[in-house]
Amino acid sequence: MFMLILNETVVGTITNRNLRNIGHVLISCDSAAGISGSLHIDNVQIGIVRTQIARNPSPESGAIIADTWVNLSWSPGDTAISHDVYFGENLDHVNNGTGGTFQGNQNITYFNLGLPGQPYPDGFVPGRTYYWRVDEVDPANTYKGDVWSFTTRPEISIHYFFDGAISREVLENYLSRAITMGDMMNGGLFYDDQVRMVRNIGAKFLGRAFSSWGWEAGRISWLENTASRVTALHNLDPEIIVQGTIFEIITTSVNNVPIPVWVLDEFGFRRERRNFNYDAIRYEDGRYEELWGSGASVPDISRPETKMWFYYRACTYIDFGYEAIHVGQAKLMDDNDPSHEHWHDILTRIREYASVHGRRHMVLIDGHVNSLKRQDDLLFDFHSFPLRPQETATPQEAVLSMGNGIYGQSGSGWTPSGWYATGGLPYLVEIDNWGVSGQEGQNIGGAWVWGYDEIGWFAHQDEQYRNDWLRYASQWVRDHDVNGFMQMCGSRTLAVPVNGSNNYYANTSSSAMPFGSNQEETIKEIWLDWLDESIGEN
Repeated sequence: MFMLILNETVVGTITNRNLRNIGHVLISCDSAAGISGSLHIDNVQIGIVRTQIARNPSPESGAIIADTWVNLSWSPGDTAISHDVYFGENLDHVNNGTGGTFQGNQNITYFNLGLPGQPYPDGFVPGRTYYWRVDEVDPANTYKGDVWSFTTRPEISIHYFFDGAISREVLENYLSRAITMGDMMNGGLFYDDQVRMVRNIGAKFLGRAFSSWGWEAGRISWLENTASRVTALHNLDPEIIVQGTIFEIITTSVNNVPIPVWVLDEFGFRRERRNFNYDAIRYEDGRYEELWGSGASVPDISRPETKMWFYYRACTYIDFGYEAIHVGQAKLMDDNDPSHEHWHDILTRIREYASVHGRRHMVLIDGHVNSLKRQDDLLFDFHSFPLRPQETATPQEAVLSMGNGIYGQSGSGWTPSGWYATGGLPYLVEIDNWGVSGQEGQNIGGAWVWGYDEIGWFAHQDEQYRNDWLRYASQWVRDHDVNGFMQMCGSRTLAVPVNGSNNYYANTSSSAMPFGSNQEETIKEIWLDWLDESIGEN
């Protein structure tokens, strides 16, 4: 509030106004005549205030931003019909409109910078202050605006470099920025907004980005048709790891997939024109036959045809720029491989291929196990497991607990990168999915959470609970096992739809993402908090 003072007496007040733009002040009094006497003021009127200058900058002037890009916006002047925008790294240049700071005149009240196709396409420099100004233009005048500023967060030494092998530090840096992006590469409707979210939150490891559950012939076609998406992601961020999948399922669709000559050569088979054989991949004795439905069984990793199938799929992923592969329930496929020699054989072949053809001369392979070893050699680069929430006495609520899942159980041993995982191999825990119980909302025990699979339960909670639970669960994992990292959930298939959607999406809801569940900013906040903690520790 501002006070209008005459002869040290308050005669009026002004609230919520910018005094530099005040129109007029009218003071009226009783009638008087002559050359001397007294005037009695009986009315003070503050004229209409014209706010011709730009105001209410976003981000607020002086803000520290976490990203290397920004969306600037402001409230326009009352009479403005267009806006002159100035932006730069020198305060005087922006104030004076010199040094190439003029960005142009526009009709809209926002201005984006820091992304490809925009000013500063390579992003802002960490730890640097940037200045901006908006002059409001009406038919008669141009009203110079105030100079505002923001500063980018200082660069933190978080290492993501690897080539041929990966250190524990770099592996854990990736796992600490891991998010499940199921079907991102082979989906279509919301791909652009998923890319936007990945950049916004700073994700580095995109789990299950190409999902491959059955329908083998069609999946191969999808993989080939969407290969450019991986390249585009790496153009935006060369450090991002994109993960493909080869699950514990084989269907009769594989009979329509030709075996390339180079696969036959790798395993020493005679060159011939033939397709993969479903019956030669599943367990020969009928074990787990059609476990997943008609014509959908579990592969037997000890069989040569299975190894050829895994090799073909893995090498194809590697050729298209994928640097990680998830193989699902590995132990379900090795009933005939008690010493894990067959797993060792096929994974060694895949790694040898990656050492030549991989983007960074290696591939990270994981499975849903707490340990899989050949003697003292760990077969996976890291482990994965479901979160395993358990119901509480309060309906629909759930918590995590030791002794339920992988917590404290990840195996030690020599890693494929040559270092010994003392105290356990790093691992990811994720909000898993698997199906429908038909008893949703009920406490039915087992792995079900109030009658849902894990993502089904999570997606059916209200928005505030989802955000609060992410904060709780991610911190609980870090507090209870130094080897564990929670893989956030960005997108995942739902067995029980929510609001008409068969998929859960963490994205901020918008016209571009109408099914967004609004966990995007919470994930970003959690990761930034972890980053701040790392700064404090260093």
